Amino acid sequence: MIKIISLFFVSLLVTAQVCAEQTNNRSRSPLLKMLTQLDLSEQQKREIKLYAKDKYKQRVTFRTDDKPIKAALRDIIQAESWDEPAAIKTLVMNADTKQKLLNSRALTHHKIWLLLNSAQQQQLSQMIAVRGNREIIHQRTKIKRQNRWNRIAKELKLSREQSRKIEVFQQDFEQQRRLFTDHQNEYKIAERNIIKATEFNQLAWQDLYSEYERAMIDLALAAAHMQHQIINVLNESQKTKFEKHYRRLKPTFSVTSCIDDIVG
Repeated sequence: MIKIISLFFVSLLVTAQVCAEQTNNRSRSPLLKMLTQLDLSEQQKREIKLYAKDKYKQRVTFRTDDKPIKAALRDIIQAESWDEPAAIKTLVMNADTKQKLLNSRALTHHKIWLLLNSAQQQQLSQMIAVRGNREIIHQRTKIKRQNRWNRIAKELKLSREQSRKIEVFQQDFEQQRRLFTDHQNEYKIAERNIIKATEFNQLAWQDLYSEYERAMIDLALAAAHMQHQIINVLNESQKTKFEKHYRRLKPTFSVTSCIDDIVG
């Protein structure tokens, strides 16, 4: 079976943006980009650079460990019938690894926060607040995503019935994504409070993440199910054409991707 994962579908997940880190050492996360706008001392820059390097190494390790999960989920998505228990089992397979990654990231952000003086902290908080309007970002992403899909759909020459079914799948998932976005915003606010505290409260972070993890898995499951539904609407010729788009666009994250940078 053709090994494809729709860029249209995976780009819906939290993710999203898989984490904000890019795939090479020169890339900067949103947090690091904001930090460059602060008047940092040379000592602060050196320490932040070390934290960022460790953070990147952990992310690379997670991507490597994540590959078997992606492959297993891809097979489930491309199967003729939807196996929800198997999808759930696959999505939770790397739950412990993901939690360790996000906990380490939160600790790193806490350490960076403590490196800043009060004026720098205030300035960073203001920049985060400005960037924090995720709905605007989601709307822009949605428009780009839809335009991309319209081009692909035109080449696939979808029938009216195929287009109608796909539209229903899209609308159902969009409703779930919106509910998740509300939950995500609440999580980010709560985690920022933990990160900005004088002492990092590990138990509070674990309790918070436990509540949020379920929502992440639910959305990832919904995204995978939507992929399965739409792929099974396509005929073999359309799947072949669609694979060409996938290979050319090379999406950088999947439904197993972790959430956006909480402080970035």
